[in-house]
Amino acid sequence: LELIHPHYDNRRVLNIALVLMEMQKADEILRQRDKVQEDYVKSISAGFFDTLKQERRRIRNIRVNRRKIEVVAETENDILLKQREDFNKRMAEAEKRRQALEDMREQQKEYLA
Repeated sequence: LELIHPHYDNRRVLNIALVLMEMQKADEILRQRDKVQEDYVKSISAGFFDTLKQERRRIRNIRVNRRKIEVVAETENDILLKQREDFNKRMAEAEKRRQALEDMREQQKEYLA
C-alpha cells in the first residue's frame, strides 16, 4: 500500500504526537496538583491529630494535678479534724477540772457552814 500524499500522513502523525504530548503534560500537571492536595490534606490531618494529642495530654495533666490537689486537701482536712478533736478533748478536760473545782468549792462551803 503506497501513500499518495505522504506529507499529509506525516502531518497527521505529527498532530497526534503533539496531542499525546499535551495530554502527557496535562496528566503530569494533574498528578502534581493531586500530590500537592494530598500533601496538604496530610499536613492538615497531621496537625489535627497533633492538636488532639496535645489536648489529651493537657486534660490528663489537669486530672493528675486535680488529684494531687484533692490528696493535699484530704490531708489538710485530716490534720484539721485531728486538731479539732484534740481541742475538743482539752476543752472537755478543762470543763471537767472547772466542774471539779466548782464541786470542791461547794463542798468546802457546806463543810465550813
